[in-house]
Amino acid sequence: MASRTFREVFRHAHKETFNWFPGHMKKGMRLMQQRLRSIDGIIELHDARAPLSGRNDLFRQNLSLVRPHLLLLNKKDLADLTRQEQVVRRLKEQGVSEVFYTDCLRDQDETVKQIMPKMVDMIKTGQRYLTPNMKASSYTLMIIGVPNVGKSSFINAVRRVFTKRAKAAHVGAMPGITRAVQNVITVSEKPRIDVIDTPGIAHPSIKSPDDAMKLALCHIMDDVLVGEELIVDYMLFWFNRRGDFRVHRISQDPEFPFGCSKNTKDLP
Repeated sequence: MASRTFREVFRHAHKETFNWFPGHMKKGMRLMQQRLRSIDGIIELHDARAPLSGRNDLFRQNLSLVRPHLLLLNKKDLADLTRQEQVVRRLKEQGVSEVFYTDCLRDQDETVKQIMPKMVDMIKTGQRYLTPNMKASSYTLMIIGVPNVGKSSFINAVRRVFTKRAKAAHVGAMPGITRAVQNVITVSEKPRIDVIDTPGIAHPSIKSPDDAMKLALCHIMDDVLVGEELIVDYMLFWFNRRGDFRVHRISQDPEFPFGCSKNTKDLP
């Protein structure tokens, strides 16, 4: 295996392939800006498998600079966490003050229990509530992020942890399940915390083809836009460039591809 020669450069699809900004995203961003006046804080979710790629710059420009902002790197169970400290340091250099790694599909995830108290503390010490005699009896948060990073799953997880109630936000494996700015959902009674689920909004123009392919691999972009064969080809290119040949070993298994449902981080 070590003697083989692998590609040094990946031939990407045309750059326009990666510009995915349908009408509901443009409308969603406009409505999110309009609701900022009634919002106390913002929780942004992103995929922990691509923590430094594909975050929507429009969020920072239009939303998170205005209100207290906390970033969740979700789906940590699928991610390589060996570079966690480096990632957090890079994000803080970019102006993100609070970063949490989460797995919102696990109710027992202790990190989920820490997020709301931390957000409330950030709000109380923020400029909006430094006015004398101004105290909040309830808080409203906006949940934002690019498509398919687990925003609705996070809302359901927090709701189960703090209210013991059933899920209230619809979830799915395809990007674009939530297509509109939703009604208010109560996720905590003491203190009263309401959240607003929002549609996943991609950046109108992703400049780096590599970033776009990483998003496609994480199912943040619609497979149809990029093409499934191209996505798999990029995955093989990415593994080969890093000298990681586990996927080659599993492809030699007599049950392949039927035995290939497990996560890549668990490959033998």
